[in-house]
Amino acid sequence: MAFEERNTWTYLVISAVVMWVFGTRIYDATVGGVFDGVDGLQTWARQVLTYIPIAIVMVIIGVILCNIIYGIFTGGSDLTMKEDERDRHIGLRGMRVTGGVFSTGWIIAVILLALGYSALQALNLMLFSAWFSDVAGNLVKIFHYRRGY
Repeated sequence: MAFEERNTWTYLVISAVVMWVFGTRIYDATVGGVFDGVDGLQTWARQVLTYIPIAIVMVIIGVILCNIIYGIFTGGSDLTMKEDERDRHIGLRGMRVTGGVFSTGWIIAVILLALGYSALQALNLMLFSAWFSDVAGNLVKIFHYRRGY
């Protein structure tokens, strides 16, 4: 398995776990009324800004640990971090999908605001679309790595 493909799989698994943990906490707080009131959106923003660096650190640690474990089981073979033209093209395809999915989620959130939904619902949709767009882009990358080009 290629270095980039292995890292993408690792990222997808860790990203799903992180989104599940943080998403359930945000959902529970939303349903519980934690974000209601005058300071509700500010409280939501602080909570999300707390989760973002934690998620980034968890992904970095997870990718490093995955590569260490992979190196132990394979005897250190195939741990090269070479990036070729194919990797760049696959990465660009993934970024296009990520941008398109996120833009769609953002537009839907704006439409929901125009239809009378709350700002909190729109922000939660934008947060979810940010995560989902990254997952969609990484799935496209994996598809192209599996396909071979």
